[in-house]
Amino acid sequence: MKCLPNHQARPVAVVAGLLFGVAALVVAALPIAAHATVGQDWQWANPLPQGNDLTSAAYDGSGTYVAVGNGALLTSADGVNWAAHTPLLNISGTQYAQVTAVVWAGTQFVAISKSGASYTSPDGMSWTVHSMTTSYPLLQDLAWNGTQLVAVGSLGAVFTSPDGATWTAQTSGTSSALNAVVWAGALGKFVAVGVNGTILTSPGGVNWTQPSSGTTNTLTDVAWNGTELLATAGSSVLVSTSGTTWTSNTTGAGHTLESVTWDGTQFAAVGDFGVVVTSPDGTTWTTRTSGTQLTLYDIAWVGTKFLAVGNGGAFLTWTTAAASSPARTA
Repeated sequence: MKCLPNHQARPVAVVAGLLFGVAALVVAALPIAAHATVGQDWQWANPLPQGNDLTSAAYDGSGTYVAVGNGALLTSADGVNWAAHTPLLNISGTQYAQVTAVVWAGTQFVAISKSGASYTSPDGMSWTVHSMTTSYPLLQDLAWNGTQLVAVGSLGAVFTSPDGATWTAQTSGTSSALNAVVWAGALGKFVAVGVNGTILTSPGGVNWTQPSSGTTNTLTDVAWNGTELLATAGSSVLVSTSGTTWTSNTTGAGHTLESVTWDGTQFAAVGDFGVVVTSPDGTTWTTRTSGTQLTLYDIAWVGTKFLAVGNGGAFLTWTTAAASSPARTA
């Protein structure tokens, strides 16, 4: 599961987002149909794009897709045709929020923002805002294990919640910025990654240990495939079957990877300059053609397809022959 890495600043204001998204608007406005093929694998999924950066996407497993970002909130019934809604606001209600992550938590969508707010919604359209913290920890990512939510962010910030509304600050034992967190079910632990090669593990999100990653590279995201963890580190990846011992593998991506997910048969990672790579095992990688030079900040497996979102409101989908799997978010 993935949100914006701390080392990348993005505009907050709606006007700035719109200006920044001109490239996406121009590309999407080219004379191609809503479902026309882009590159060899991917399709543009948003015939009426908006210009603000999109940072995360989630699926509820029964027909509702949600995408969030910097002053952006969109929903879809098919992952192709999207409707824009009034963006989520910060706690004071005076500015659009920098929403960094959204997940489906069993009965509701839960999102977090950099300003220390959380948001809950049963349908992706009606949202309730909750105050998590007043210390402004630049929250970055969110994971759900079936009973507990864990949010991570700058300065080693970790928060836990059973419902997305009431949150408890935990001590992570690090001051390093944390970019992403995932629940590794078979290992029975949350795994968080961040700058300087930081990796943290915890069985419940409360007590954390810090194994060595063997690298000082910034780790931008982490995914779990049922037997193996995979963390993105620049254009390379780290893999582990335990969360304790990690091995570095090259991908041939050539650009920084920002997000990674698992679809049931393969990992797919996206990143800067529209790079997309896939692998069945975290070792052997294939470069895919996305058809865009825009940075892709997040990729999610949403039941029957990959959904990638990014700079300037970019929406790309890719349908594979992967086996059916539970709703997942990047």
